[in-house]
Amino acid sequence: MRFFVEHTLTIDGTEFVPTVNVNVLKENVPFLLEIEINHTSKRITLVKTNGIIYAISNTCPHQHRESLHNGYIENNCIVCPEHGWTFDLETGENVDSSIGKQKLKKYDLVIQNQIICIKLNSLFKEKWGFDFE
Repeated sequence: MRFFVEHTLTIDGTEFVPTVNVNVLKENVPFLLEIEINHTSKRITLVKTNGIIYAISNTCPHQHRESLHNGYIENNCIVCPEHGWTFDLETGENVDSSIGKQKLKKYDLVIQNQIICIKLNSLFKEKWGFDFE
């Protein structure tokens, strides 16, 4: 789903991007969300498992393929469909450090009135190298 940011939401002094309603997520089914702000876009994967919602990069750090939205959820981890690399949704860590130590990028979020809000600074800091706050 492509989402064009029309406004941000300030919560406790921090800027967030309101995205989709929590009801669009199905348990253990990755959901692709493309957020566009100021002509820059970021593809993230939302995952709801055990009632907890996670926002992660759609790009697997193994070979930098945008494939995680096609992955599957197992034991609170997301498994990349390309080569089976498995990442803990809570920590972003690769569960098999013998094949690599690259971590999965996670994004801070809050739920506000059933809307998933992604922290703006966590979305774009690594690309532009500065804080939006």
